[in-house]
Amino acid sequence: MNAIPKQKSRLTTACAALFALWCASLVVAAVAVMKTSEAQASSQATLKLSDSLAPDLASVRTYNSALLLIADSLGSNKDPKTFTQFLTAHFPRSQATSFDERAEMLGTSGLKMTSVTAKWISIPFSELSQIIAKAESAAPPFRLNAITLTPSRKKDMVQAEASFISFIK
Repeated sequence: MNAIPKQKSRLTTACAALFALWCASLVVAAVAVMKTSEAQASSQATLKLSDSLAPDLASVRTYNSALLLIADSLGSNKDPKTFTQFLTAHFPRSQATSFDERAEMLGTSGLKMTSVTAKWISIPFSELSQIIAKAESAAPPFRLNAITLTPSRKKDMVQAEASFISFIK
């Protein structure tokens, strides 16, 4: 009779071990489901962010390709002139009243962009148009970015503020 309780004891122990193993597998499965749902939520958030940034990324790509086009179109200019040097060389009597000149490197393109704002208190309109035309064809070219004109009290004279941009390789 002693054998039957031993078998029951072993059977009970085996059932308890199997039950514990089954519970542990349920816990592992639940954790795996939670991790999967967190990963899916994270993936969906990443896709949503990617979709919202797509227009910005396209703009950055367009900007970078435009920089590369500009860099390809520019010749190698060993001794680039500043806008002040350009004015002094070509229009010595038409010096601007004030200059604001800034330069910055544009990313990895190797381009240096110089922006210049020149102000004249009084300048003949025809001379200002000659300055702009000559600046556009200079080496390197100074492209007119913006201009503000105010009529002067004197005939054929204007107050002017002109902004130019130049790219140098």
